[in-house]
Amino acid sequence: MILIVRSGYGILVDSLKVLLDASLDYETLTSIRKVIEDEPKVQAVTHISGRQSGRYRFIEVEVTLRVKDVARAHQIVTSLEKKVKEKIPFVDSIIIHYEPVEKKVLKYAFPLTSTSGNISPHFGEAPYLAVLEVKKDEKQVVKKEILVNPFLNQEKGKGIALAEFLVDQDVDFVVLKEKYKGKGPEYVLAESAVTTIIIDSSTLKEAMTELGIKELNEKRERQPN
Repeated sequence: MILIVRSGYGILVDSLKVLLDASLDYETLTSIRKVIEDEPKVQAVTHISGRQSGRYRFIEVEVTLRVKDVARAHQIVTSLEKKVKEKIPFVDSIIIHYEPVEKKVLKYAFPLTSTSGNISPHFGEAPYLAVLEVKKDEKQVVKKEILVNPFLNQEKGKGIALAEFLVDQDVDFVVLKEKYKGKGPEYVLAESAVTTIIIDSSTLKEAMTELGIKELNEKRERQPN
């Protein structure tokens, strides 16, 4: 009889431990993932796990970020940890580990006055954009697109809107002949670790030579529809 009672007590204690310190449910983990993925500078959530002890939740996350600067990455992670605690009840601790995105192909954007390849002196008012995908090590173009500026006819804020568009396109470098008119586009791009390069060249071909970028095979170029 004593043996049976002791066995029953042991099972009860083990069950309570499971209840009091259990893996976090799928719905909560999904909600946390969504909060993190809503941050534009998060490339991907590569791992997420959590446990619950009583009413409190302990979370661990791994992400890749579209950010090169370590200090900026730390700011983003700190902000994300705060957002998760604000939006998900009873999160006592969250640790987010981050890595920068390792890219083998980099994107360069050039504002153009026309599809013939003249560099526009105005960023937000450029009718077209040349976007080149360039192999990082070889500096060889693997893809070239000429895009229409979707914000050209916008009355205000076209420079900021275009900067946000290029961030969404995962551009790494914006190449200009002159500096931005306002601080808005520069701030948007810098916040997303997009580097601005000022050049002396007047045409796309000259700019590529100035930057040491090798030409693309003509068959792989794409013109705007």
